[in-house]
Amino acid sequence: MKKILSFDEIKNCLLGAERIWQKNGSVCACRFTEEEQKTFGSNPDFLAKSYSNSNMIISFFTDAEKIIMEYEAASASSRYFSFLDVKVDDILVAHSGTDDVRNESSFSMELPLPGKKCKVEIFLPPLCRIAIQKLSLVNCTIFQASPRQKLIISYGDSITQGYDAKYPICSYTAILADTFDAELINKAIGGDIFDPVLVKNGTPGRTPDLVTVAYGTNDWALCSQEDIPGNCENFFSALSVLYPTSPIAVILPIWRKDHDKVTRAGDFFEHRAQIKKIAERFSNTHIIDGLYLTPHLEEFYSDLRLHPNDTGFLFMGRNLTAELLKCLPALQN
Repeated sequence: MKKILSFDEIKNCLLGAERIWQKNGSVCACRFTEEEQKTFGSNPDFLAKSYSNSNMIISFFTDAEKIIMEYEAASASSRYFSFLDVKVDDILVAHSGTDDVRNESSFSMELPLPGKKCKVEIFLPPLCRIAIQKLSLVNCTIFQASPRQKLIISYGDSITQGYDAKYPICSYTAILADTFDAELINKAIGGDIFDPVLVKNGTPGRTPDLVTVAYGTNDWALCSQEDIPGNCENFFSALSVLYPTSPIAVILPIWRKDHDKVTRAGDFFEHRAQIKKIAERFSNTHIIDGLYLTPHLEEFYSDLRLHPNDTGFLFMGRNLTAELLKCLPALQN
C-alpha cells in the first residue's frame, strides 16, 4: 500500500521555511517572508536567489519500506548542480540529483527504507529551488513529523547560502543545525553585503537560540571605505532590536586567496578589524574569527580562491561549532 503525503503532512515536516504553498499541485517553499523579499525587489538576481532551498529539510519518522519523491528543480543561483541528500537515523544513505538542471528538470528519487520505525531526513539543495510533486511512502503504518529542538537564523552571503556544497549536508550551516539539533532558517544571498533593510523587514517576536552573521567579503570587494562603517553599524543596530535577547555570532570573513589586494574598501585585514570593532559595541554579539575556520589552501575551495567545496565546508562547520561552544556553551544543552 502506498501512502501519498498530503500538502499539510509535507508542510508539517518541512523545516527551514518561512512560507510553504501549493502551485499547480506541487509544494513550494521559501526561506524569506514576503516582507523580507521586498528587500530584493529592485535586484532580480537577489530575488531569484531568495527562492533557493538552503537548509530546508523534510524530517519525519516512518516505518515505510520505501520512499518515492517526485519533484521539479530549477537553478536559484549562479550554479546549476542540484542534489538531495537523505539521512536515515543520522546516516547518509543517498545523494541524488544532477550536475546541471538546465539539461533536465524533472526527477524521481526512490529509496528503500528499513521497514521499521526510523527517522528520515531529506536535505534539499542549497542553490536550487524545487517543487515537490509527490512524496510517497510504501507500506507505511507510521508517519510523524520530526521537529528539531532549537532555532538558528543565519544571515550572510554566498558562503552562508551554501556556495559550493554539492552535498547539502556539508554546508557549514547544515553542520551547525545538525550539531545543535536546530531548525535553521537561512537568510543568506550570494553577493550580498551588510544591508539593514533586510533585518528591518524581519519578523519580530521570535527568540532564536542563535543568530549568525557572516558578511564582509563582498563589502570589501564591492563597497567604498566610506560606506562600510554606516552599513555595518546600522545592520547590527537593527539586528539587536529584532533579536534583543538572542546571542549573535559574528563570523569575520574567512580566508580568500586574493586577500593581499587593496580595494576601494582598503586592506582586507584592516576591513575585518573594522567589522570586529563595530560588532563588539553591541552587548549580545560574540566574535568568531573566520580566518581560522577554513584551510588556507586553494584545493579546499571550489573556485580555488573563495568558496569552500564540500571538504572545505566540513572544516568550517567543525571549527565553527567548536568556537561557538567555547563562547556559548548553553547551545550544547
